[in-house]
Amino acid sequence: MDFFENRYYNINKALMYVIGIWPYQNSKRTLRIILSYTILTVTTIVLIAKFTTTKYDVDLLVDIFTFLIPNLCYYSGYCTCHYNMRKIKKLFDMIKFDWGELKNPEEMAIIKKYATKSKNYTIILTVIFIGFFFIFIVIYLLPHLLNVVVPLNQPRKSKSFPIETFFKIEDSIYGLVLLFFIIASLGVIALAAYGSFLLFIQHACGMLSLTGFILEHVFIDSEQCIYNNNENEMIYKSIIRSIRFHIRTLKFIDFIKDISEECYTIQISLVLILIASDYLKFMQIKKEISENIDDAIICIIHIIGIMFSLFINCHAGQQIIDHSNYVFHKAKVIPWYLVSKKIQKSAIIILMRSQKSCYLEVGRTFISSYEFFVLVLKTSMSYATILKIKLSMENFKEILTCMMHIIGNVAWAFINCYFGQKVIDSSSDVYTKICNSRWYLSSTKMQKIILLIITRSLKPSYVSIGGTFISSLELFASMVQTSISYAMISLSPIGLWPSTERKTRLIRRFIVILNCISILLLQTLKIIMTNYKIDIIFEILPYFLICFAGIFMHLNNSINSSQMYRLLEIIKDDWHEQEGTKEFEVMKKFAQDSKTYSIIMLAIFYVPVYIMMITSTLPLALDFINPLNETRPRTLPFLMEFYVDEQKHFCPLLMIIFVMLLILGLTLISNCTLFLVFIQHLCGMFYVVGNMVDNVFNDKHCSEVETYAKIVRCIKYHKQALEFEMKLRALYEHVYLGLVIIGLFLMATSVIQLIQKNTFKLENPIESLVAITIFISSTIIIYLKCYFGQKLIDHSTYLLNKIFNTPWYLLTKKSQILLWFMMARSTKPCYLSCGKPFCISIQFFASMLQTAVSYAMGDIHAVIHIAYHRDYKNACNMFDYYKRINKAGKQYFQ
Repeated sequence: MDFFENRYYNINKALMYVIGIWPYQNSKRTLRIILSYTILTVTTIVLIAKFTTTKYDVDLLVDIFTFLIPNLCYYSGYCTCHYNMRKIKKLFDMIKFDWGELKNPEEMAIIKKYATKSKNYTIILTVIFIGFFFIFIVIYLLPHLLNVVVPLNQPRKSKSFPIETFFKIEDSIYGLVLLFFIIASLGVIALAAYGSFLLFIQHACGMLSLTGFILEHVFIDSEQCIYNNNENEMIYKSIIRSIRFHIRTLKFIDFIKDISEECYTIQISLVLILIASDYLKFMQIKKEISENIDDAIICIIHIIGIMFSLFINCHAGQQIIDHSNYVFHKAKVIPWYLVSKKIQKSAIIILMRSQKSCYLEVGRTFISSYEFFVLVLKTSMSYATILKIKLSMENFKEILTCMMHIIGNVAWAFINCYFGQKVIDSSSDVYTKICNSRWYLSSTKMQKIILLIITRSLKPSYVSIGGTFISSLELFASMVQTSISYAMISLSPIGLWPSTERKTRLIRRFIVILNCISILLLQTLKIIMTNYKIDIIFEILPYFLICFAGIFMHLNNSINSSQMYRLLEIIKDDWHEQEGTKEFEVMKKFAQDSKTYSIIMLAIFYVPVYIMMITSTLPLALDFINPLNETRPRTLPFLMEFYVDEQKHFCPLLMIIFVMLLILGLTLISNCTLFLVFIQHLCGMFYVVGNMVDNVFNDKHCSEVETYAKIVRCIKYHKQALEFEMKLRALYEHVYLGLVIIGLFLMATSVIQLIQKNTFKLENPIESLVAITIFISSTIIIYLKCYFGQKLIDHSTYLLNKIFNTPWYLLTKKSQILLWFMMARSTKPCYLSCGKPFCISIQFFASMLQTAVSYAMGDIHAVIHIAYHRDYKNACNMFDYYKRINKAGKQYFQ
């Protein structure tokens, strides 16, 4: 039986066989290839022909782009697979060979796990395509079916497809059948191309995971003989085997990069245009969405589909990075200090190679990762904002002239940066060639020379510009992005404590979730009852986002309660181990700091809440102290819809809101303080390691053996800190991504409220005070989150400075090697990531604040635009208001 007919690869083989790109097939391959090219070419021609045979129109251009760009993506993917058939065959041969090299069931289980993942990805893509295909059939065929089943006096208007067949059959039932056949064929081509790409990526990840597994179990399997020089050869052979697997995997990834780099670059460029055009199309639906539901559904399907495919590609790139870092982590945490120097020298080289992450490139400019996914979305939104300016034939000549100038300048900058990139790539090739060579077969003397060459080639040669910038494609991308940015318009009580009784814990969690859902529901009802007024939406949105953040954090900690419990157990064990030592005082200091920060966060949340509650009760107090003929109007602190008379039942409603806010505050603060406890303890662990390194040199009467034992203790505790950091990052990295998005919208809506409420006038002081309070509180809380991320980075690099500042040169070579391993790991700081795109730090906070203000400016522009179309009088009032501000500002400065 053919190896690739097993249950892991049979779906990919069938899809590739149907379109003629399966590298092992011979019969009828040419016919399948011709048929696939015919479908792709005909689809491209009929879409472009529609634009050439129809009067120029921006709406038509956007409609055509919606279908043309995905077709071009499929075209580029198919061409890549066809013209790289031999390389694809080589990749499949390497997969088959790797399966034959496996020795035990544990290694086989790892490869099977990743092969199953690749199959599941293909199945998921197939199910998604079938679902979208069914929706398309319903949208386009439903009017025809209703005309037959439930006829009207006039035929129902059917949705037309933007193609030009030259035979006027695109609106008939035959044209629809042809359309569905083309879409189904394109889907098979896309599934085959993407499925094979994901198959290769998953196999590479499996091989990297297997390399780390072998390194991890070298000493576990040989623990009884690691001090025996004769049997040390067994460990050495196992390490050499892991090195061979690592080198084969690096070559495998290089093959993938060689095949997909150009195609990847083309597709990402097309995706930018597609997301921008879909966004523009959505903005161009001038009537109510209910009257254009077909267009809205198609547009949403395109946006979801293209974002999902882009995310899958970036997720694959991120997996390569994570698994290559996994090899580095496994190589540095095993006890190299217990083996011979021969093995340690091999360890140094594999550490240096794995310290440089593997990755997939996009045009040698960007690295495929979650961060790149966010960058593409942000850039496409920027392009869409610029495209919102309506194009017309009257200014077409000026637009064309401007575009030619831009293209010329961009091309000139690209050529200059490209040659600088060639210098960097050529110098980096030396490093790659040496690491991929069989250096482990050379003598010890040669390995020392190779190590020196690798050390020098870690820093590539480059061409500098004014001694400030490095000429490269990355600089070119930065120049383009910066230019566009400047040209753009500015746009325990909650049931989480693990030791609590299970029944009590579940009841408390239910109360918390019910409270958050009730707040969200009541605020949503208020928006509905006020007919979706923009002012009401912006006033409710900050509280809505805060509540959503609370339930998001609470669900994360509830789902991962077992991981949270393990972290708390680690903290408990650390305190017991360090009790009675100097390090214990350090841990107490950091724990006291976490308590102080928790009190600050309590004040930040509850002080504004009490201010708002007191403000709402002022009319009651004034009616009691200084009554009038009529009762003063009373306003609830937060807009909610209770379906009762708010003036009549003001006090009960106020108490209900107060209880809701009390529970919500406990939810937010308890989750945040738990995070602070973990961060502070981790920072304390790094600080303790630094003090332990200092203590190695403080006692000058220690023998060599005692000094060596102290350094080993430092390494073990440093390893515990790194493992704690990995568990903490796994617990919070995904929830942080959601919190960052919520934080951006929260700060943006706060800025909008500051402007809309005439904050800097005394016309409505209470609303202005509320807006200012929300903005300051949200900004401080987000700053504290980023501050603790920065604190973790600083404390993880603190150890590196400690080691550098110690007289390490006075130690023996054996002890120096141990310190070198600690230094090598400390050069890469620990950090908290939000979904892996961003590193939480003070710099990230500044970027968030800038982005939030930009979004706020863009939203204000959109509000004015909507108001202009809906209510001309209100728009004029808004413009008059901004004119008065401008005039007052000029008078003030004069």
